[in-house]
Amino acid sequence: MDGLVNIGDVIGTVRVILGLPLGDPVQTRPVSPGCLSVRLHPPRQMKDNRLAIPLSVSKGGHVAGLQATFRFDSSRLEVGHLASISSSSTLIIEQVVHKDILNIIAISPALSFFSTDEVLRMMIPVSPLTSERTDFSLIELTLIDAQGRELDDIGVPSHQTVNVGKERPATFSLSMNTPNPFNP
Repeated sequence: MDGLVNIGDVIGTVRVILGLPLGDPVQTRPVSPGCLSVRLHPPRQMKDNRLAIPLSVSKGGHVAGLQATFRFDSSRLEVGHLASISSSSTLIIEQVVHKDILNIIAISPALSFFSTDEVLRMMIPVSPLTSERTDFSLIELTLIDAQGRELDDIGVPSHQTVNVGKERPATFSLSMNTPNPFNP
């Protein structure tokens, strides 16, 4: 009803498909302000030796949909398809990469990502294209409750950066070998 097309409209559509009125609340545990924690973690190796950047949403609450936008330099970094997701519910996830922007949408047909204090973790595979340092930034995040309303006070910084790739040393030097193994 706000005139925008976003993840809230998807949750509204799921409610209509499930036969739930749009104005009728679902039995949920309410989200208290500051209860949710959203974090973009440093890159780590996955089991298949690919590099991935984890995005986690934790500490319970009732989140039915997530929409995230990331910025990166496509000449230095290639982004793959989401590798793994940990959550108790089945999620529908779509992603689109266009130029230097990655958009991810995740919804739960059950209208909840969590049970109690679980963690939702999305692994975003990345491949550095150069040995130069590059950034992968979370620039926008929207979390939606089961009624299709945006969760306002979720304590999410508007910008987080993760360094990907190998950093070059600033200087190089060659010193005498100490102690000298050839000198008694």
